[in-house]
Amino acid sequence: GVKVELSTFNDTQEALTKIRNAGSAFDIYFPSYDSIGKLVTGGLVRPLQHSYLPNISNIYPEFQDPFYDLGWQYTTPYTLYTTGIGWRTDRVGEDIPSLANPYDVFWDAKYREHIAVLDDYREVIGMTLLRNGGTNVNTDDDALLNAARDAMLEMNAATKPRVTISGYTDIPEGRLDVSQAWSGDLTMAVNYLPEGVSPDILRYWFPKDGKGVVNNDTMVTLKGGQSPVLAHLFINHIMDQTTAMGNFMYTGYQPPQVSITAESLVSDGVIPETLKEAVVLPGYFKTGYRTLELPPETDAKYSAIWQQFKAG
Repeated sequence: GVKVELSTFNDTQEALTKIRNAGSAFDIYFPSYDSIGKLVTGGLVRPLQHSYLPNISNIYPEFQDPFYDLGWQYTTPYTLYTTGIGWRTDRVGEDIPSLANPYDVFWDAKYREHIAVLDDYREVIGMTLLRNGGTNVNTDDDALLNAARDAMLEMNAATKPRVTISGYTDIPEGRLDVSQAWSGDLTMAVNYLPEGVSPDILRYWFPKDGKGVVNNDTMVTLKGGQSPVLAHLFINHIMDQTTAMGNFMYTGYQPPQVSITAESLVSDGVIPETLKEAVVLPGYFKTGYRTLELPPETDAKYSAIWQQFKAG
């Protein structure tokens, strides 16, 4: 007896515009954590009623008091992902993980027009900052940002990368040799391989020391929603172990369930052994770099760099 209405969006700004519109009655929103501040200060979300969410016990403990929602007031985690590099071994001969700096592949002319970066300004600038030796993907240092801009323009000249978020199909189907990718893209890519092609040819790289970009999406209940209890029950359902695993199988993006390990995913046939690096480990949330909400003046610097890059 529940009627479901689904609304999608291209970016966070579009989503917030839809939520703010008079008469918007959405109950649940799936934001990235870097927009929680806007949602809370804008009065758009309801505090959670924890008694309706017992399945939080299935989740990594750090998400019961995450840094972006101290005291666990508004959010529950949805999916996790790292940002790395994906490729097919039958199209890329070199051993990318063994390179002194694997990010250098995006500047390697032999991949010209057969390589891609994510259509996400924070991801590409963040990757370039790391490639340049930085450790802060949220920096407002003009010298570091200018160096990243110059490097991105050099990348454009060297490899002319596509800007896309369809690596999960473009890599397995052979339209790209190598791409910046989210971990869930390579997990999902298994489903898009041509018939008869072994999933063992798919690879994903993320720094073994965990010092790469790692993020997560969340679930919140919206103040304009008309079914707050039902919204909580739905969120609790998503955190159920069986439901979460089914959702993982469908989307390719890993839920933060304590029962999920790289070994269990391989032994259960969810992923091939060759994609173990696409599994997000709990320790990454201690060693990895998080993409944070930027002050408006800093965000404007990042946006200007992105526009220069996309303009070629």
